[in-house]
Amino acid sequence: MRAVQLLLLENDRFEDISMNRPIGRALGLAALLAITVSGCDSDLPTVPTPTGEQITETFTGTVGKAGQSTHPFSATMQGPVTATLNSLAPDSSIVVGMTLGTWAYEACSIVVSNPTAKVNSVVIGTATAPVNLCFALYDVGSVTEPTTYSVTVTHY
Repeated sequence: MRAVQLLLLENDRFEDISMNRPIGRALGLAALLAITVSGCDSDLPTVPTPTGEQITETFTGTVGKAGQSTHPFSATMQGPVTATLNSLAPDSSIVVGMTLGTWAYEACSIVVSNPTAKVNSVVIGTATAPVNLCFALYDVGSVTEPTTYSVTVTHY
């Protein structure tokens, strides 16, 4: 069973918004069914502290007006997933959208999205099993010229 819980860090508080989206509800239902089928234990499983080495990946690209750029990656074990928007140029003050999602069949299925991201915005999630994930950065109407970006994703 592959399941992902994603959290959005905005204004210094965490908000679990994965269940507010159809894909989040579907993943939640699938996880609930897996728990129900796997046994009668009444305790919900917790994600153990990862024992492997944390992986840091830096993605760079360019997004144009009404554009999007997507980067797939694989979490090889359960644990936290963090994406940090490091830079935007030439105008570092614009607002863009950033997402984390699941990667399947050459498509990124959005699980959590921050449509008001600025430099230093963070999206945080938890991979509860090895899973193919993706990060995407997209224009929300403020990109007026090609904009380069750098984002750092950490995961296990």
